[in-house]
Amino acid sequence: MAAGFSVVRSNGSWRIDRAPDGVLLSSSDAQRSFHAANVYYLNKTGSTLVPDQIFLQNSQRGVATALVSALLSGPSDWLAPAAHTALPVHATLIGNVPVSTSGVADVNLSGAVRQASSKELSAFSAQVVWTLRQISDVTSVRLLVDGAPLTVPGMPVRQPITSWQRYDPSAPPSSHDVLYVSHGHLAATGGDVTALRRSDPGHVVSVARSRDGDTLAVVQRVSSGMRLLTGRYGDPLKPRLSAASLTPPTFDADEDILTVADGPLGRRVVAVTRAGGVRRVAADSSLSAQSLSELSISRDGTRVAAVVGAGRLLVGRVNADSTWPSLAGFRAITPSLSGVRGVSWAAAEQLVVTAAAAGGQRQIVVTDFDGYAPRALSLERMRGQPVDVDGAPGQPLIAVTDRNAIWAQVEGWRRIAAGTAAVHSG
Repeated sequence: MAAGFSVVRSNGSWRIDRAPDGVLLSSSDAQRSFHAANVYYLNKTGSTLVPDQIFLQNSQRGVATALVSALLSGPSDWLAPAAHTALPVHATLIGNVPVSTSGVADVNLSGAVRQASSKELSAFSAQVVWTLRQISDVTSVRLLVDGAPLTVPGMPVRQPITSWQRYDPSAPPSSHDVLYVSHGHLAATGGDVTALRRSDPGHVVSVARSRDGDTLAVVQRVSSGMRLLTGRYGDPLKPRLSAASLTPPTFDADEDILTVADGPLGRRVVAVTRAGGVRRVAADSSLSAQSLSELSISRDGTRVAAVVGAGRLLVGRVNADSTWPSLAGFRAITPSLSGVRGVSWAAAEQLVVTAAAAGGQRQIVVTDFDGYAPRALSLERMRGQPVDVDGAPGQPLIAVTDRNAIWAQVEGWRRIAAGTAAVHSG
């Protein structure tokens, strides 16, 4: 992230005025001294884990203790409005978190945990197990209360680190197919072609499919501008919203569809519910005050990536502390990138974008949600310049080039279709 300072003239030279507290390190310095780890909380509905990145010193001992202590402290101030922990009361860690020679991590908690319901204990167990599974020596986790083993319904006392897959923040999509637009019509690399044709309104600009695969959202070009149609996959879609321009649709954790509408009423973020209702979504002025070409909600529903202006990448959060979610807390995570086009969540903690590169070329960049360690991917075998990209857990990245060719990252890059607006199906 970028840092700004005001300066003053003093004794013939410029000096920093009112430097903030703390130590400022370059990315390379930080990576030499610290390593990133995730602490897991829960999304708004409590159905999916949410990673919150922290940094541990490379020389630090007692990593298991540090991770559990961080977990019990709650989400970071920035993430807190979008995520929560399962326990209804604040529990404390008693002592350290020892890891036995057989890989069992013992997490001894205070008696406040006894106030938790069975559902809350299950969700909290998922938080702990997923947080500690990052440690290579840990094979299972045992929860204790005041030194006595804690019984979690449906689980052994020693919970394997492979437990709680239903909370997976990077669950794979419902289908391996790729949806795209070919000559204004919906197309796919596989699946039920007849069903897709029934949902094709023609003059399609962009498309998205819900995580469960049941719902389709399409932006269609019309004489007055654009309109958003939604409906069940395989059924004729119904028009929900019209505007001079609409950004590609994106699904949130509730399977509502978000887009940014621009027109006589100004620029606004709009959500279309599964039932077809339309409502405006509150958003920070830092987002709504500038041109906005893309919006992408993370798979756990807590973060939102946006491309603004001439191609700056911002990441904000989806606040869940009100009746309707709102978009807030936007920050530029990769200030060194420019000309960003195409943004996607390849996993719960990973973004992928296309961006300008030296010499008028373009690149595909993968980064974590804090912009801590961005890296450019090899474009071996790809012909043309990437202008759009989409990712999904466990699936190869797909990219669209300026030649309207769609490529998949399989042993280098392999051309799979001709078209635009390619996305993973679900």
